[in-house]
Amino acid sequence: MRAVMPTLTLTAVFAALAPAALTAQSAQNVLDRMLAEYDRRAEGIDNYTVIQDVMGQSMSMYFEKDVSGAHPVFRTRQVVVNGMGDQSLADRSQDADEFWAMLPELAAKATSGGRETVDGHAVHVVQLNDMAETGFGRSFAPDNADFTPRRSTLYVDADLWVPRRMVFEGTMTSQGREADITMTIDLRDIRDISGLLHPFVTAVRIDGLGQAVDPEMRQQYEQMKKQLAEMPESQRQMVEQMMKGRMEQMEQVMGGDGGMNVELVVREVRVNAGPPK
Repeated sequence: MRAVMPTLTLTAVFAALAPAALTAQSAQNVLDRMLAEYDRRAEGIDNYTVIQDVMGQSMSMYFEKDVSGAHPVFRTRQVVVNGMGDQSLADRSQDADEFWAMLPELAAKATSGGRETVDGHAVHVVQLNDMAETGFGRSFAPDNADFTPRRSTLYVDADLWVPRRMVFEGTMTSQGREADITMTIDLRDIRDISGLLHPFVTAVRIDGLGQAVDPEMRQQYEQMKKQLAEMPESQRQMVEQMMKGRMEQMEQVMGGDGGMNVELVVREVRVNAGPPK
């Protein structure tokens, strides 16, 4: 399972701050305001680095602003996991980097869901339909899976004009098996760091993954647990420490309701500090 993609697909979504109207607005107005405030705040940001913990792993991500299009885009230039560079993760995050550039296209498919409250914050609800053509959200799927999003719901903070929650519904295909999954991404403890708004806690819930687990995969999982149990204590502890995050994911998917929870906790955000040394 790819534990880190939810963050890769969200790191460019938190660069706005402005007062909001207290009444429900049309979906077009909400997305237009989000984009305008994003553009305004992006003017003072050239690059930033996010250092976070993901399921027992330390990850550093470095972004640089690209102004070649109609709207600035913060592109992933470097990803370091536990002290080692991972270009594949940087490459896979490009779908997220395009969020703001894609927003005008997404707005054409948007309808208003009114007003709600998320974690005590007033939000505008925007529903994005017919998502398959846009491709937005595909990179949220776990490793080795093909995800086709059908629709998404954005819960946009009525004061900050950034998402507090994002929900994606669609079909995932893995090893020839299809599953209808729902991914709920809660963005909490949003802080203003030198003009950049960024969540310091991202909680991801993926429901429906158990449908995509075939009998052979379950058999391999049970065999792995048996082999671990038979290892000497010191060796077993070392393997469990190395595979802690992945094993926790597998435990969740194979048992219970077949869902998976991932939490990402940011330790530091550096704005306009250049590439990490």
